[in-house]
Amino acid sequence: MQTAAGPGSLTGSSGAPDDPRLYCDAAGTWHVRGYPEAHAVLQSDAKQAGFNIELIAKLPRTFEWPVLFQDGPAHREQRSQIARFFTPTATEQRHLSTIERYVDEAIAEFTRAGSADVIAMTGQLAMNVAADVVGLTESPRGPMKRRLDHILHAEFDFRVSPYKILSWLGMQLQVFMFLLFDVMPAIKVRRKVPGEDVISYMIQKGRKPGEILTECITYGTAGMVTTQEFIAVCLWHALRNSEVKDVLVSDDREMRYRFLHELLRVEPVVRTLWRRASGALAIESGGAKVEIPGGALIALHVDAINRDARVAGEAPFEIRKGRAVPRGVSGSVLSFGQGPHRCAGEHIAIAEADALLSKILRIPGLRVLSEPHVAQNPLIESYEIKDFKIAID
Repeated sequence: MQTAAGPGSLTGSSGAPDDPRLYCDAAGTWHVRGYPEAHAVLQSDAKQAGFNIELIAKLPRTFEWPVLFQDGPAHREQRSQIARFFTPTATEQRHLSTIERYVDEAIAEFTRAGSADVIAMTGQLAMNVAADVVGLTESPRGPMKRRLDHILHAEFDFRVSPYKILSWLGMQLQVFMFLLFDVMPAIKVRRKVPGEDVISYMIQKGRKPGEILTECITYGTAGMVTTQEFIAVCLWHALRNSEVKDVLVSDDREMRYRFLHELLRVEPVVRTLWRRASGALAIESGGAKVEIPGGALIALHVDAINRDARVAGEAPFEIRKGRAVPRGVSGSVLSFGQGPHRCAGEHIAIAEADALLSKILRIPGLRVLSEPHVAQNPLIESYEIKDFKIAID
């Protein structure tokens, strides 16, 4: 049975149910707001877009693209090989004890200090876990996180102006420092003693340092930014609503995991997924066949798709404990993506969120010290929680 656990989005996620589920705007971009339509696009051979991939495609191809930007057989092969580091079994047997250790360290530091910036806490946790999975274990984590933050918020606008040139040069410096101080030391160690991590796999496949660098940036930033925001928004909900908190501190881990998926359904971190049609794509919508022409840019609006009553059921804008979705549909619907580019770190992200939230919410006297506000990251089209501080009475 579905029971109410909390109101709707705190981050401004929207998507009115009467919006057209599939339409083309005046610029020729197709917009998808319905789940069946999105499923058809994501299961097709439409290519990855967004993340500035089409600007990056204009640059010289000096090495293999990272898995995020690949499509076709090369992507499927590398994805299948790397997937073993992110499976539910790997998460449970290999990563969970490490996650819990990092959580205990974060909570110990918080209780000593008496207050904390939530994003600083969740970001460091996510950075620590992502670095271990990738194999970035031979350098201090604080400076590494700052370098990745700079790269994540860099501008990829290549128009010539003094500001753009300086910004681009600054980003290049951060990338070089990340390679020199974080990636190369890890490569050196793993060439001698391989581990069960992404860098060791890349070395085994004969990849060059530049290729390993791009993969580390991809997994490092993806593993850090989306997870830190997800955990922060869950904590925000829990500190505003006792019913949400009660679920997240229950003794039933399976129920907690399902509820975290429901929270993410309502608060998808990445709001828009982008694809480009490889060829003409026929999709059924509203009882009619609609053809998206080859080469068309397609925007999949995740927040609206997640609220499609055909999969979310009744009251799709609300957070509901025990929400049932159709077989084959994720509890978070499209928040982790779908198809060949589905987020590999889904199981690790849920485990991280649960490990921190189930412990920190049990601390007596936990309260909000500074109410957060929500900003936007245009590079990955995600929300960012700002100035969220908590304290202990």
